[in-house]
Amino acid sequence: MWRLTLRTLTRRRGAYSAVLATVFAAATIVAACGGLLAAGLRASFPPERLAGATVVVAGDPSYRLPDAAPGDDDAEWASLSETVRLKRSLVATLRAVPGVADTIGDVSFPVTLLGGDAPRGAGHEWTSAGLLPYELQAGTAPVADGDVVLDAALAARSGSRVGERVQLVVHGSVAVFRVSGVVAPAGGRTATAAALFFAPADARRLSGHPDSVDAIAVIPAPGTGEKTLADRVRAGLRGQSAVTLTGDDRGLAEFPQARAGRDNLLTVAGLIGGTTLLVGMLVLVSTMRLLVEHRAPEMTLLHAMGTPPRRIRLMMLGEVTTVSVVATAAGSVLGFHLGGWLFWHLVRDGVVPAAMRFDPGPLPAAGAAAVCLCAGLAAAFLPIWRAARPRPATVLSSPPQDHGLDRARAALALICLGVVGTTICSGMLLIRSSAVSITCLAAIVVILGVAVVASRMTKAMTGLVGRAVRARPRTIGRLALLNSCARPFGMAAAVLPIMLATGISTANIYLQMTQADQARQVRMDDLRADDVITAGPGGLAPGLLGRVRSVPGVMAASELASGSGFVETPYDGWQGEHGWPLLGLTAEGAAGVTDLALTSGTLTDLRGDSVALTQEHARHLGRGLGDAVTLRLGDGAEVELRVVALLADKPGGEVILMPATLLAAHTTAGLPTQILVRAAPGGDQRRLRSDLAEAVGRLPTVRVSDAGGLSTTPAEQQRTRAWINYLFTGVVIIFAGISVISAQAMGAASRRREFRLQRLIGFTRGQILRMVGIEAMVVAAVGVVLGTAAVAPILIPFAIAVNGSPMPYGPAWVYLAVICSTTLSALVATLSPVWAMIRPRTGEREGAPRGRAVMRA
Repeated sequence: MWRLTLRTLTRRRGAYSAVLATVFAAATIVAACGGLLAAGLRASFPPERLAGATVVVAGDPSYRLPDAAPGDDDAEWASLSETVRLKRSLVATLRAVPGVADTIGDVSFPVTLLGGDAPRGAGHEWTSAGLLPYELQAGTAPVADGDVVLDAALAARSGSRVGERVQLVVHGSVAVFRVSGVVAPAGGRTATAAALFFAPADARRLSGHPDSVDAIAVIPAPGTGEKTLADRVRAGLRGQSAVTLTGDDRGLAEFPQARAGRDNLLTVAGLIGGTTLLVGMLVLVSTMRLLVEHRAPEMTLLHAMGTPPRRIRLMMLGEVTTVSVVATAAGSVLGFHLGGWLFWHLVRDGVVPAAMRFDPGPLPAAGAAAVCLCAGLAAAFLPIWRAARPRPATVLSSPPQDHGLDRARAALALICLGVVGTTICSGMLLIRSSAVSITCLAAIVVILGVAVVASRMTKAMTGLVGRAVRARPRTIGRLALLNSCARPFGMAAAVLPIMLATGISTANIYLQMTQADQARQVRMDDLRADDVITAGPGGLAPGLLGRVRSVPGVMAASELASGSGFVETPYDGWQGEHGWPLLGLTAEGAAGVTDLALTSGTLTDLRGDSVALTQEHARHLGRGLGDAVTLRLGDGAEVELRVVALLADKPGGEVILMPATLLAAHTTAGLPTQILVRAAPGGDQRRLRSDLAEAVGRLPTVRVSDAGGLSTTPAEQQRTRAWINYLFTGVVIIFAGISVISAQAMGAASRRREFRLQRLIGFTRGQILRMVGIEAMVVAAVGVVLGTAAVAPILIPFAIAVNGSPMPYGPAWVYLAVICSTTLSALVATLSPVWAMIRPRTGEREGAPRGRAVMRA
């Protein structure tokens, strides 16, 4: 049997090349995603500046969502969006723990040094400099107020020297400090972030939260082990919202963005790897069906010779196994390097933090090979099982038929459509952040439902096109359509990947773009500004709003802070793991810079501990004007607020308004990040913008722009979402292109005799290429139409529910790019092998007559 399997593979190299290419592509991508997934799961963030601490204590960023009923065991957890700080009193509390020699409270705040290329760094208290450790290269420690120590890299970039005075931008304000010393990491160590060290009193004042610390470094007493120390510290923290970090996890206190980066990496790897495996299995099933169709006479002959079906199945499974083993082995090796390349791009584009390292180990490649091998055998089993069933010997050239299987496919497709119908209805009624994920899942389900019956739908659509072409006799197009109708399995094998690429790519891109544009448009409709003043990481200076209001031509101005939070009480069943978007405004200018319709109350009362809710949200919570609502803000703080205004409902416009100073105090920056300016009617806009630039002092950390600079979504989040969407779409299109090329090449190989016969009866090479070119265009057209029709019932209701228009938001070139790429792959995949087959042989002249042409172009 093994020898027969090898001989069969040798004789059918062209046919099994499609299986080889499909499994190889799937194994490469899945192995790359497996490496990224392993890197995310095994991600370690070794501490740099805090490396000298055996144990590091940081605020706990996890938050348990409120339960619907007391004692509910089904707990749901979310992540807080801001830095969770610790009380400074905990530093002394932990110092009293047995086995602790010393504790150091660490603070970190952004600082920009005016000089050179205006480099940015992070400010810290001098007491934490010994944790890396840093050592003085020149000068002395910052013992007096107004002293600062720069690290060597920052001093070189700014051109600063010991004894000189430098200007630092901290929290939007400029302060003058004297450079008392220059430090560098000792012992050849390195530090990713530039550091500035201040005297304790200055550091606490400049951090903006003098009674809090970002982390606590714990130094053990001699003879105290790491595990013992960590256990004692945890016991000392009982009842506090804090986590005890040891080993490489200590770096999470130093790089708080690492958690989000790891989540981004896991999302990218899981999404692309899972979809690739699913698409690969569907394409492989279609390819195996086409292969079985081509071998129908051979199977019938084997049955006539008395070969048991079990031996036939073993032979074909052996063929598929041999090809899959070779493909998965090669793909897994290449996938490791592809994963490293993708990881490098993710780090470069800011999706993954630079502190993360790509070190997946050999297990992901082996696991990806095993998964792809099992998936390939599972996808090939059903077509092989059908091919090995005995059939009448008189039917030597007909493909196997199974009406029971067709009924099963139809039932599965109906189930998929039923699930999608329910999802569409729920999506139209409730469009929130979670609805996009649900709708994307519904799109994939309906595409799978169409893929199950792709062969029948392809045959029906080809027949419809054929009726129109048959009205024009004696054309190459008519013959191309007849060929397409006569090869339903071959058509379906080529149409399926095009349909999958069109449907999945279109749904993924346009659903996300529509939701993102809706969120942006809601904010743009709610907030009115002619000019926007935006600060850097440190926020805006507290007195800047007053200076802006005094500029001639300013009608209204308001600070703007943004974040997310959770409703603690009363119970809110609407909020998800991302909470509610929070906007902070200044009461005096809120009415002038917003276009929010109020049903009751006024925004001028948005002062102190107050809040404004949408009317629908307030009704759901059972609250009205004057009632209290408890919120959990982004830094974990719990605040009780009084409802002072109710906003008119707007689809997709759920938002909670708070005073800007209150919300900003619970963000990582600690200050508002933007000021919205409304110009007086009839004023000179250019003059006003110039005056505003003068008012803010022309600092490099602050910029003045038009309303286009208004955004409540961080640029990093927007870039991450776009990166993931386009990467996902590119992978699907590339995989579909490989599958189309494989299927069309195998189909062309099976038509070698047909092309030779056509040449003998007088067809020219141009006529044959024109014929197969039309067939390729039909394949591309059917695939695009099916893919578009599959996602249209998802996109249209979603777009109507979100923005009131049946057309989803997004550039048309995305859809055109998908169509052009799939059409080009179909043409190249079809014409290339046919051109190679019918090219003139050695000694044959191209223009030599081979018979009388019987077809008219």
